Amino acid sequence: QKINNVIFWSEAFSLGHGDIFNLMAPYKPLLKHFIGALPPTFLMEPFQGWAGVICRYRIFRQTICEDIADLILGNSRGEAPLRPEFINSLLYSSSSHEVDQLLQCAIKGGMMHKFSYGRQGNMVAHGQPDPPAYNLSRVTLSRLSFYAAATDFTVSVADVMATQKLLKVPHRSHIIRAPFNHNAYFFHKDTARLSIIPSLREIQEFSEKGAM
Repeated sequence: QKINNVIFWSEAFSLGHGDIFNLMAPYKPLLKHFIGALPPTFLMEPFQGWAGVICRYRIFRQTICEDIADLILGNSRGEAPLRPEFINSLLYSSSSHEVDQLLQCAIKGGMMHKFSYGRQGNMVAHGQPDPPAYNLSRVTLSRLSFYAAATDFTVSVADVMATQKLLKVPHRSHIIRAPFNHNAYFFHKDTARLSIIPSLREIQEFSEKGAM
């Protein structure tokens, strides 16, 4: 009731439809006994430093650095230059618990649910053998807008469309068809025209409708 309008940029909900999580799902058992940051935080600071030094040189930035980023985020086709100051926003640790849950979603066919602790653990945590799924059909907010990026490999267009199908309320849908990957919302040469300005206009429009 406190939220009037929502703009989603490649939201990570219904994962596993031709994205990186679908590719990583077979390796989920490796996380079974791992607790903590992934990768470990003590490795990330020196890695960020070295990456910042290496990627400051154009010859490496436009080959090795951007190729690695595109492998994870999706093909930018050179339209989202990986400038050195962006390195720290890409290279960071995540909770192994969070990564595990995202992979669980991909394995469950893209249905986001509460964390699964295994059959016995779920009985304790959730009171049932399988973790309950989040029910988007209960969403009543009608001022929603979804953006999907055509070349996004982290959250694919199919992921975003799968989420929309779970909603019972009207909503808007946009597919940015230019070479546009997951981080292009921030890094793309033309992101203002393709995503930021359209989103701001929708926020203004939604706010005006909500005030009526």
